[in-house]
Amino acid sequence: MSAGSPISLGWYADTVHAIPRTNRPLTKEEFWQANVIFNTYLEMNLVGVGEVMDLIRPPIRHLQMGPGRPFFVLCLGCHRIDWRNFIDPTTVSRVDPRVAMLGHCECMCCRGCVMLEDDVDGWRRCPKCLRPKSHSTDYPLWPFPDEHFSALTERTRKKVEG
Repeated sequence: MSAGSPISLGWYADTVHAIPRTNRPLTKEEFWQANVIFNTYLEMNLVGVGEVMDLIRPPIRHLQMGPGRPFFVLCLGCHRIDWRNFIDPTTVSRVDPRVAMLGHCECMCCRGCVMLEDDVDGWRRCPKCLRPKSHSTDYPLWPFPDEHFSALTERTRKKVEG
C-alpha cells in the first residue's frame, strides 16, 4: 500500500497482516484484553494548524470509515500506551505523546514513538516495522473508536449550530 492510499478499516485479505493473531483461538475475554476496535480514521491537515485550531471545525482532509477491525491494545513501538484509554487528538496539544497514530503501513503507534523518528521530507518511518514514509508530518492519520468519533461529531455539530 503506498503512502496516501486509503487504509482499510475492515477485516479483508489485504489487512490480515495487521490484525492481531494467536496460534490458538481466543476466548471473548482474551480477545477484549488484547485488542481494541477502531472503525474510523481522520487524515488531518496540520499545515498552518496554528491558524485553524480556533475555527469551528477541525482541519480534516479525509475521513475513512469501515466496519471496524482489531488493533493491539498497546502502542506497537513502546508497548506502554493503552488504546483502551483513548486520547482524542482534537482535545489535546498537537505534541501530546499519548495520541494514537495510524501509519500507512497499518501499524498503530503513539505520537511519542513516531516523533522519535527523523523527519525526512515531511515523513517519518514507522517505529515498529521501520517502513519509510509511514507517518506524514503534515497529514497524520488519527484513528477513532466508534464512541469517541460519535462524541467528536456531536461536539462539532453543537459548535456549528451555536
